[in-house]
Amino acid sequence: MVKFVEIEAKSILQRQKFRDNWFWNRYGINPYRGCQFACNYCDAITEKYLVHESYEDFSRIIYVKKKAPEVLEKEVKKVKPDVVAMSGVTDPYQPAEKKYELTKRILKILAEHGFPVHIITKSDLVLRDIDLLREIARQTWCTVSLTIITFNKDLLPYLEPFAPSPGRRLKAVEKLNEGGVQAGVDFTPIVPYLLDGPENIEDVIKRASESAEYILIGAAMTLRSNQRIRFFELLKKNFPELVEKYENLYDKQENPPQDYCEVKYICI
Repeated sequence: MVKFVEIEAKSILQRQKFRDNWFWNRYGINPYRGCQFACNYCDAITEKYLVHESYEDFSRIIYVKKKAPEVLEKEVKKVKPDVVAMSGVTDPYQPAEKKYELTKRILKILAEHGFPVHIITKSDLVLRDIDLLREIARQTWCTVSLTIITFNKDLLPYLEPFAPSPGRRLKAVEKLNEGGVQAGVDFTPIVPYLLDGPENIEDVIKRASESAEYILIGAAMTLRSNQRIRFFELLKKNFPELVEKYENLYDKQENPPQDYCEVKYICI
């Protein structure tokens, strides 16, 4: 059962540090903290980002920044318009958005003040706001990246247990592009030994290329603090044969060694 906790937000428009400046964004907005999709590879549960008492609560307790639009209305007047990422450490179109509509209200404000927008999501709920996104695109620039890392129905319940199906996401990409909003596929992360084989990589790229304006090929999965703990729990319970391989690949590092990444990217 998911619990929603409404909180006050002192600030909502966060300037991104250079090292976190992925996907063209200069600002980040997170209307919610915590995510109901509960993806087991997500690095948002790491100590760097976590605001919950326990990483296990990340998908059980969703903090809702109820007055985020009102706070944003004041902040946008003090800065120069630049690309805003929706969102950095949570999905802006998780089920909570159906009830609270914070993302929609925030997008209206960004549109009014001429801010370009890049949305990263796993949800086809983004189609609800296609008219608003089209208006942002007309005024300045807007793109939507739907994350798809596999179409493998056997693996998805372990990796993305509560997210909309990749098929629905890909259909959303198609509808967005047909509706005048640039949309592509974010192929991030690449999960070693489960999703890094040529069959999966080729399958995602082939299917995505039929609908997407672009494909963002992401980095290999990180394993940081709580993220490492949770993912190894998943491996021990469901893929015990991979535990030693992961220990050897990552050792005590957050990322796989460079030679592994080079081989995989050469294959791509």
